[in-house]
Amino acid sequence: MPYLVERPGAEPEVILDKPRPLLEHLEELRERLIAALAGWFAATVVAYAAYPKFFPYLVRPPVTQLVFTSPVEPFFVQCKVALVGGILLSFPWLLYQAWRFVALGLRAEERRWLLRLIPAAYALFLTGGAIGLFGVGPMGLRFLLSYSTPQLVPYITLSSYLGFLSYLTLGLAILFQLPVALFVLATLGMLRLSTLTQHRRHAFVGILIAAALITPSPDVFGQLLVALPTYLLYELSILFVWLSGRR
Repeated sequence: MPYLVERPGAEPEVILDKPRPLLEHLEELRERLIAALAGWFAATVVAYAAYPKFFPYLVRPPVTQLVFTSPVEPFFVQCKVALVGGILLSFPWLLYQAWRFVALGLRAEERRWLLRLIPAAYALFLTGGAIGLFGVGPMGLRFLLSYSTPQLVPYITLSSYLGFLSYLTLGLAILFQLPVALFVLATLGMLRLSTLTQHRRHAFVGILIAAALITPSPDVFGQLLVALPTYLLYELSILFVWLSGRR
């Protein structure tokens, strides 16, 4: 049934509420999940085919040579890397499917705001992944390999090396979604601007802890390389929330 929504500084908006049965919501969720998985699978196939050409760019100093200890290890590693690459390639499609599911319960203005966030979220996702792959990863490896001695020779396998890089790449890519998540929660009225501003210190400490868990080395520079851009994005999300409230 229709109901009236009053917002400060704006004309009252009439929303036509159309209750939907639980089974209908579950059916919609099933369709979105199937579409998301289909997109991920297609992107994984593309990443699997591109793996031989992209692999030389993954083996970078301080690691220049890898070994494998099982005949099937290269094949399974290629499959695992293709799955991660599928996430990187299909992330906008995954966000779009999530938007399709939640858009049914939002106003038109909220749907437009969330749809516009998809390119920004993907740009942050790729930025975080690039920092992990080309910045934090090599720095962490240099620290870890510094423990080698004439009696302690590093013997790095293909699976352990690419698993290490995949962990950093996905971890930082997801961490860089923090401002998007905060902005969405604030736009939907689930998080107040005052809460974000009053808990700056707590957010900074939490970001430092997350950076320490993600980065493999105790090097302060490496941790700050992760923490400072993330906290800057936190402040940027506060600015965006404030601007959206002003508008």
